[in-house]
Amino acid sequence: MNWSNPDKVKIILKWWVALLAGLLVLEGVLSSFGLYHHHSHFCHHELAPDSLPAFFSVYGFLSCALMVAVAKKIIGTFLKRKDTFYDED
Repeated sequence: MNWSNPDKVKIILKWWVALLAGLLVLEGVLSSFGLYHHHSHFCHHELAPDSLPAFFSVYGFLSCALMVAVAKKIIGTFLKRKDTFYDED
């Protein structure tokens, strides 16, 4: 696969996002109609946060996005250099 072609990369990215969105919708639909039942771990009543449809998908995505943002901020402060770092005087 030639990753240097930006058109192919955009197509693959669109299909990947569509696949992930489809899986999220599928999980929500299956759990809404009672075809997939998850037993909550935190509480044993209907309003437990992990008993909501697609809770783990949303929780996992937000956790991953937060880790990336924090890592970018922390590591970026150590690795960033000024624009004139490689300029010859």
